Amino acid sequence: MTDFTTYDAFGLLRSYSRHRVFVQLALLSIVHDIERRSLTHDASKMLDDEFAGSARMNFLDVIEMVCDWWGARKGYGDSRTWQESFELNFKSKGDILSAEQLWLAREVAAFLGTLEPATGKP
Repeated sequence: MTDFTTYDAFGLLRSYSRHRVFVQLALLSIVHDIERRSLTHDASKMLDDEFAGSARMNFLDVIEMVCDWWGARKGYGDSRTWQESFELNFKSKGDILSAEQLWLAREVAAFLGTLEPATGKP
C-alpha cells in the first residue's frame, strides 16, 4: 500500500475542480442553446423554407420538437392525455427519426409527463 500525500490530495482536488467546471460548461452550453431555441421557436414559420429544417434533426432538434408537441397540446387545450397526444404526433413524425432519436424523443416525453397533473390532462 502506498502512502497518500498532501500533494496527491491537492492533485485530486484540482482534477475534481477542473472536472466540475468542464461539466458545468457543457451543461450550460446545452441550456443556452435550448434557451435560444425557446426564444426563436416557430420564427421560421414566416419563411418559405419552413420544412427544410427537419432534415438536420440533431438531438437538440428532437428535444425542441417534443417540447413543441407538449406546448401545442397545452396551448390549444387538447383534451387528450399527454401520452395520447405524444403517440399521435410520434406516429406522424416518428418515421423520420433514427433509433437514437426515437429513444430521445420518448425520454423527453417521459420527462415532460412529470410536469402533468396526476390525471395526465392539461
